[in-house]
Amino acid sequence: MDEAKAAVFGVPADALPITTKIVQTDSNLKDTRSEIQPLRTTMDLELCKEARSGDKNILCNLLPPEDASSKDPTEETPEGAAIQGNTSCLLKVTPEENTALHIIASRGHLEFAKEICRREISLLTAPNKRLDTPLHCAARVGNVEMVSYIIKLATEHDKENEVLRATNKENANALHEAAKYDRVDVANILMEKDPELASMLNCFEMSPLYLAMASRSLKVAKVLLQFSYWKEASPKSYAGPNKKTALHAAVLMSREITQDLLQRKPMLTKYADLLGRTPLHYAASNGDRHMAKLLLEQDSSTAYLADANGLFPIHIAASMENIPVVDQILKHCPDADELLDKGGKNFLHVAVKWKRLDLVRKIISEKPALRKLLNDQDNNGNTPLHTAVKNSDQGSVHFLLRDKIVYVNIINDDGFTPLDLAYEKLDEDLPFRTNSTEVCIASCLASIKACSSPQELHDLESGELSSDEAKEKPSGDDMFQERSSGNKAKRKPSASSQAKGKPSSSSKARRKQASSSKAKGNPSGDDKFKTSHQKKNDRFKEKSSRNEGDEIGRQVNLA
Repeated sequence: MDEAKAAVFGVPADALPITTKIVQTDSNLKDTRSEIQPLRTTMDLELCKEARSGDKNILCNLLPPEDASSKDPTEETPEGAAIQGNTSCLLKVTPEENTALHIIASRGHLEFAKEICRREISLLTAPNKRLDTPLHCAARVGNVEMVSYIIKLATEHDKENEVLRATNKENANALHEAAKYDRVDVANILMEKDPELASMLNCFEMSPLYLAMASRSLKVAKVLLQFSYWKEASPKSYAGPNKKTALHAAVLMSREITQDLLQRKPMLTKYADLLGRTPLHYAASNGDRHMAKLLLEQDSSTAYLADANGLFPIHIAASMENIPVVDQILKHCPDADELLDKGGKNFLHVAVKWKRLDLVRKIISEKPALRKLLNDQDNNGNTPLHTAVKNSDQGSVHFLLRDKIVYVNIINDDGFTPLDLAYEKLDEDLPFRTNSTEVCIASCLASIKACSSPQELHDLESGELSSDEAKEKPSGDDMFQERSSGNKAKRKPSASSQAKGKPSSSSKARRKQASSSKAKGNPSGDDKFKTSHQKKNDRFKEKSSRNEGDEIGRQVNLA
């Protein structure tokens, strides 16, 4: 054999390593046992066939006479005795490195298994290519008698821990296999024999309980929770991937199991996953009103826990239009409407952002006190109306404009009112029919006399426009009519004003006229704006002084 390998690799036979190999694992996972398994020869086809059939008599006929010598199964085979004895036929494996006991454990041939174990007890712990032991195979198919026999035999030969806690390439023990494939009776036997199996994690950081929930093996999950072990269970017993817990999975699966977990481990309500989301975030996303109620009754403070993105459960529920969950949160936490995400948005901001008009309409109709939120500004100064206009959400715009409490002329931090944003959305170079939604939104705002931001304020202060010229600037509805009628004529600067460093005579005249107008006591556009909107004016003046060039450019665009 070695000579053949030497010929293939072109090296001397004595330079080859000993006939052993290190078992490799998937996803660069290390084999926790770090075993070096001896190379085994391929199983005879006849033996493989009969192992699948489960006929013990045929097995005896296949073995040489000396192999049939009886051996007391209660006596432990010394290490290495199996390989040196007369049972070499049983040590052969399939291409997947399954022994005869692996095959029989998967098939459920108990008498055949007893005969094999009587002849070669070392097969109890023999792994295949996936590092599955015969116990893994028996647990996977739910063979209760086989599982019980293997555990009994392992106990008699002082191999209990070695057999019960053996893990495969996924670092899964036999209880993981039972949880994954919903083998209730097997899970019960394993937990009775070794409850600590429940605290072992596989390579995906899943406990058997979490894996049972993720695999929808709800009966196994119930069995696992029945054991008194849970009173002193370590956190690993309910752990899942990415810092999730079994409660994160339970709120998406089963109300009954959620109740059981809350009774045994109430502190799980505050455990957050890698994204900072608690089980209440999950219930809010899933839209289960009853589940949200359970969690809030257990601990209402979880409604005030934000995730890594600054979103509270009420924001998640609003973004998914889960109205019953929003109702439950507001019922248990009446001040949850004040919760803001990282962008300074309340839950109605979020609902409008995601075009959840039904939620906005229902919440406002049932809780009129929350109408005040409709004028709240986020960190960028945008109200829900600004957001609806930006999203071209015609339905939300119409709904908001019908509410008299909504102030339509609030200026955001960029100096824009909702009407300004509506005009920005219009594209005069496209056919009228291609932007009908934007036209309708602009029309609605213009029809209620919504205002543009006072972009001409800086010009009045600098004397560039006279008060008469300011009066000639179109209002919101006039501006819309001018645009929708297809009038694309734009104001052109005079030839004299284009000359660098030479102010035009008209500019001088406008300055003089504005000065005389102020001297006579006639209110300028600035004075009128201050009279009606003092607070807005001061805010705009401050922004104008910071960014004069941008404001003048914006004036030209709006003109």
